[in-house]
Amino acid sequence: MLDSMMVRRYENKFYLCIVLINVSQVKYSELEKKLKAAGCRLVRNSRHPIWYSQITGKEFQMSHHRNEEVRPGTLKDIIKNSGINTV
Repeated sequence: MLDSMMVRRYENKFYLCIVLINVSQVKYSELEKKLKAAGCRLVRNSRHPIWYSQITGKEFQMSHHRNEEVRPGTLKDIIKNSGINTV
């Protein structure tokens, strides 16, 4: 319980913050398959591959490192920009 929670102090008040660790461990190759299944497509393959989502109408970056796990913040941004529901 203590690993997933911590107490923060702000202006002499204490707040309980829940920290999500290892929310989802997904590799870029797995994420790419899910994006293709959701209708996203590769627009251009440059320094960072640029993908386009038909759901949101936005372009977003991915990575060439197919065997690496996607970091939680990066995964959150990709999910937000692609419009997919789950990973």
